[in-house]
Amino acid sequence: MKTNYNVCITSGGTSEPIDTVRRITNTSTGRLGSKIADAFIEAGANVYYVYAKGSALPTLACRQYEVDTVDSVSEVLTLLFDSVSFDVMIHAMAISDYEVDTISSLDAMSTSIHALLAQTPKPSQEEIKQALRDSKEPTRSKISSANKNLVLTLKQTPKVINQLKAKQPNVFLVGFKLLSNTNLESLKNAAFSQINQAGSDLVVANRLEDIHHSEHIAYFIDTTGLIHQAHTKEEIASSLVQILYKKSKESI
Repeated sequence: MKTNYNVCITSGGTSEPIDTVRRITNTSTGRLGSKIADAFIEAGANVYYVYAKGSALPTLACRQYEVDTVDSVSEVLTLLFDSVSFDVMIHAMAISDYEVDTISSLDAMSTSIHALLAQTPKPSQEEIKQALRDSKEPTRSKISSANKNLVLTLKQTPKVINQLKAKQPNVFLVGFKLLSNTNLESLKNAAFSQINQAGSDLVVANRLEDIHHSEHIAYFIDTTGLIHQAHTKEEIASSLVQILYKKSKESI
């Protein structure tokens, strides 16, 4: 690989606030991302490590950036992509697919609908939706635990990985795909879908049931199909370095 080989790695799992003390999150630990970072640092790359708060960190020194929400990830990556020309982007972070849209309760919702029906015997679908939105609870502070039957509506967050190639078209983009209770063919199809939508050059695909403390089976998939398989986090990390080493046709 060339001198001044710049690698950006995202790791861990983001979270989205419900109120000032509660959050929606996922189970990602960031251990795989930290091992990938260490492998590239050992190989001599300049690593920029974007990690979710509380996730695992590399043991070796590198530039580190803490994030929590999807918006904060986008902000940090925009700043980095505007200031650094990256050779590789490894997007190993488990990004929240949804964030809270509204919070209400069955009591508040039924009251709002009852009031609507009193005014409009045959309301439209949009009028019903608006009435439900109007029943939402304020979320500027902690929601009282006295509230019963809370109802949360969620909305999709922006797909961060889909924005990366637009920022730097020549970056080698490595995406990750995690499914559960599925077969290899479905996993490959999900990887191909990411390649088509995000422009990923390589997808590391895995199934939740294949991830254990000492074992982590992963399938490396590009436009040609399955090109490699690894069985531990350490193998995944070293395999990525080897694959990128071949791509660069130079030693670091």
